[in-house]
Amino acid sequence: MDAMGIDVIFAGGRTEWQAGEELEAEVRLRASPDEKIGPVEISVLWQTEGKGNTDSDIAWFGRFEDDGSVERRIPLRVPLPLLPRTYLGVNLKILWLVRVRCLWALGNDLVLDYPFTVR
Repeated sequence: MDAMGIDVIFAGGRTEWQAGEELEAEVRLRASPDEKIGPVEISVLWQTEGKGNTDSDIAWFGRFEDDGSVERRIPLRVPLPLLPRTYLGVNLKILWLVRVRCLWALGNDLVLDYPFTVR
């Protein structure tokens, strides 16, 4: 599991998108030669941080089944909603993320978040 490489490459090196715009990115996965990439779940979501309860919602979700490869590229084209937008207040933050979850047979899933901004 330690040899697994996961990257999210945002189109044009961008990390900021306008509300209503289409997020473009590519998820790149690499496994060591003695492993293979299992099922992968990718979500584009927002979540809150700060005082009170954490809120979140998924704007897009995709599941990609095991294809037996050791290297994989998954393109993303996701229309972003008009609300909510990224907000970095003192007591409340609204954060946008691309979340990549690699599913392993023994249940030790690997989950990584890649933040971006929605204006």
